[in-house]
Amino acid sequence: ETLSHFEFQSVSDQEIYYNMPAIVSGALACIQPEKCGIWASPYPRRYNNRLLNFTDEEKEAMRIAAADGEETAFNMVTAMLGNMYLSGRIELADELNFNLISEAVSLYKEIRPQIINSHPIWFGNFFHLNDQGIFYMGLESNDERCLLLSVWRIDGENSECVISLGEKYQSSRIAEIYPSLLETDAILESGKLHIKMSKDKMARFFVVQKV
Repeated sequence: ETLSHFEFQSVSDQEIYYNMPAIVSGALACIQPEKCGIWASPYPRRYNNRLLNFTDEEKEAMRIAAADGEETAFNMVTAMLGNMYLSGRIELADELNFNLISEAVSLYKEIRPQIINSHPIWFGNFFHLNDQGIFYMGLESNDERCLLLSVWRIDGENSECVISLGEKYQSSRIAEIYPSLLETDAILESGKLHIKMSKDKMARFFVVQKV
C-alpha cells in the first residue's frame, strides 16, 4: 500500500548490521529492487551508542572494532541489492574504511541501471533472523546475462561454501568483486562459486556475467 503512494520503501531501520541480510532477503520477495530502500551504516554508529559527540576513547574503540574493514564491507554488500541509503559516522572513518565506502558507492553507481531491470533470485532457502551460516541471494538481469550476487557469513562453524548458480551460468565469469581492497578467496568454475569466508561476520559482492 505504501508503494502505491511513494517511490521507495525503507525495509527496516535495523541497526544491527548482521540482521539486515535476512530482512532484505524477505523484503525483496515483495518489493521491486529499485524501490527497496536498504540502510547501510558502513562506519560504526552502533545501536547501543547514540551519542552525537564521541569522546576520544569512544572513537578509538570504534576504530579498533572497524580496523579490518569487514563490518564496513558487510554493510555495503547488503545495500547493493536495492536502493542504497547511506548512514553512519562516515566522517570518522579511517583511510581503509573510507576507501571501502567510496569503492562500494562507485560500483553501486555502475550497477544501478541494471538493478531497475533485474529480479531477485534465491539459490537456496530463505534465511531468518538469528540463523547462522553462509547465506546468499542475488539480482538477475531480465535478459539472464548478468547476476549481482551478495554472499554473507553470519557466524556458524562452516567457513566454506559452494554456490551453484545453475546451468545458465555454466559459461560465466566474475566481472567484479567487492571489496577489492580486502582479500577474497573465491573461484567460479562451471557455474559453481567456491568461496571461503574466514571470519565470523563477513560479506562479499560479485558481478557475474555470461561469457
